[in-house]
Amino acid sequence: MEKKKARKTRPKTVNKFWPLGIGAIVIAAIILLVFASYFDIALPFISKRVSRTIDVALGSVPLIPKTNRQLLFTAIYRNSQIAASSEKFHLSLEAKEQKQNFPLLAFDTKTSFESRKEKDQYAGSFEASLGPRGFLPGLKAETREEDKDFYFYLGSFLPIGPDLHNLYGSWYRVDIAAVESKLKAQTRSDKDLKKDIGKFFESTVDEKNLAQALRKASRTRAKINGTIVEKISLTLSKKEISSLVKKNFNIREAKIDLLIEVKSGYLVAVDADLGMEKEVLKTLKIFESLAAKEADLTLKVSTALERINQDQKFELPKEPAVKVKEKGLLELYEEVQGQKLSDDPFALFKVTKELGEFGSDLITIERLIHVLVLSPTAL
Repeated sequence: MEKKKARKTRPKTVNKFWPLGIGAIVIAAIILLVFASYFDIALPFISKRVSRTIDVALGSVPLIPKTNRQLLFTAIYRNSQIAASSEKFHLSLEAKEQKQNFPLLAFDTKTSFESRKEKDQYAGSFEASLGPRGFLPGLKAETREEDKDFYFYLGSFLPIGPDLHNLYGSWYRVDIAAVESKLKAQTRSDKDLKKDIGKFFESTVDEKNLAQALRKASRTRAKINGTIVEKISLTLSKKEISSLVKKNFNIREAKIDLLIEVKSGYLVAVDADLGMEKEVLKTLKIFESLAAKEADLTLKVSTALERINQDQKFELPKEPAVKVKEKGLLELYEEVQGQKLSDDPFALFKVTKELGEFGSDLITIERLIHVLVLSPTAL
């Protein structure tokens, strides 16, 4: 029989150009993403997180031009890596009569914190003053905390609000964990608080309109206290604010300066002058009567970060150098009230609700301090 001839199969040719095609697609995608970042174009298939990552990546490359948005988001990212810092907050609220420029109200607070977050240690000082025609002496307080051991000292207090004169002039230590346990309070951890702050920013600020505002903002380089910074300045009208901020904070105009340190890339200061609507006074009960007057209301807010990632030199108050009164929730409440309640079950039963509210207020103050400390590094 005649043998069948074996068919010759043509060898498959490998397309030598497919890697080049994939490379071209990748390069085109990168160019598109870079273009979108520089011109603030929101691509429908790119999430906010990815968009921010690209901004941060471009903002971190030296010797290339950067937009205000890239600089800001890079600074926010770098702030999130800070482990220790000294933070200062200044808030003042002033109401003046439009015709006579007469100060109807002047409220001023100054707060500073030092924190070592990896050790869960915080130290803070707080001052507040209130009064027309200049400031009157007001609240002065200091706090310290390590883990859940909360220390506080009242140097003086405002003439309004709760009567705390029995706590004046002494350091107190309170185990916040014990108070939380006694009240069965569900509190937010620092990790949760940072997430909450970030979510609040995302739910409050429209990032698309923020990009537009930053594109219009001016940017200058300046030397402040020996440090070279990029200063981004925004001036916003009421209409621009309403498009930028999703919630109504009754702000009619705003001037905001963002200071970014050139060497480190950290956002080291924010200064804001906010012209407020009079409706704000109605929400502050003690100032409600001023809302009917023709007045210009101005809120000034400033924050600053110093000694970033340096050792923060503060000590917890300890005996014998400092006398510290260690108190449980009931003992501290008794000290405020100036009477012994634990020996009288009936009297103690009568104040059960007030005791619970007092404990809740104490926990709220401790958590609020953490919010202030975490805010500059939580966005």
